[in-house]
Amino acid sequence: MRMVYKYKVIVADGRQAITIPKDAKILCVAWHGDYISMWADVDTSKPKEKRFFCVYGTGHIIPETIPAVYIGTAFEGRGSFVWHVFEHCSNLK
Repeated sequence: MRMVYKYKVIVADGRQAITIPKDAKILCVAWHGDYISMWADVDTSKPKEKRFFCVYGTGHIIPETIPAVYIGTAFEGRGSFVWHVFEHCSNLK
């Protein structure tokens, strides 16, 4: 069954695993309440897989050794902090 699901993304050093149905399409990210949310178009009948994401603040160093694809930007509160979400390429087809 095809649905839109929301996933919590943590602002932390290093990558984080999020378990999501296979072939899910990330639609957007945004600050939602007290954390970053990521919405995805998923097929709930597909098996789940771990996908890996990193969050970097504006002005933070993005390691060149980590191949990643930009997913979206989230503005915390009144924009005092801006966070950028990337997915590791090793998970992408």
